[in-house]
Amino acid sequence: MHVDRYIVFKLVSSEELVAHCIGEDDYQISVLFPMIVKRFPLRSPSGQLAESITLQPYTYFAVDDEYAFQKHQIIFIKDLDSRYEAEYNRAIDDFVGMTAENPMAYDPNELQDLTDKLQRMFRDKVSESDNIDDLPPIHLDGTKTLH
Repeated sequence: MHVDRYIVFKLVSSEELVAHCIGEDDYQISVLFPMIVKRFPLRSPSGQLAESITLQPYTYFAVDDEYAFQKHQIIFIKDLDSRYEAEYNRAIDDFVGMTAENPMAYDPNELQDLTDKLQRMFRDKVSESDNIDDLPPIHLDGTKTLH
């Protein structure tokens, strides 16, 4: 399998995760920003049953956002459907913003760490010669719910 892609995988513990795969060998996969897929039943005003799906961080308390999962603990690994990439990225943005003590505070070390992670995630998506003003704008609506 190739690396540097968005994946969805299920652990033998029944947790389903979405992540950015940055490395893989015969025994493990390395990912950035794993998010657990959570499903919640709900009933519409008309009484029909439906399901709400959200993404939550794999853990809130780790010092970094890179994890290695042993393959013997994984039931399957699949590429993430591209229709859900924006929702996954929005969930990461929400989590990163939520973990900041003061979102307006400037910490150059934390900013550099985040910049390095994002460059690893998108290293083949934007080249050094791209003009940032020519890139399409990114719009966030603040929701993590997938339908």
